[in-house]
Amino acid sequence: MKLKPTYSELTPDLQIMSDVIGVDNVQRLIEELGGTNFYIPKYSKLDTFVKRYITLNKGLSNKKLCIDLRVSEQYIRNVKKIFF
Repeated sequence: MKLKPTYSELTPDLQIMSDVIGVDNVQRLIEELGGTNFYIPKYSKLDTFVKRYITLNKGLSNKKLCIDLRVSEQYIRNVKKIFF
């Protein structure tokens, strides 16, 4: 499609996405995945990634890890207790 929606023509949710990934990428998502609903999880739902991140960053404090991953310090402590 040659004519694409402008920022002001996007829904509020798509405008938020556009602020993060750009209008061109949102337009591509509409073309490729229009009508599809899906959930974008927080890092805390990606257990394998979190374990790998902690493993690769063993020198970082719990506070720095929680800032990087945008999770609570309690979550980091729990993950370390269970997996390390």
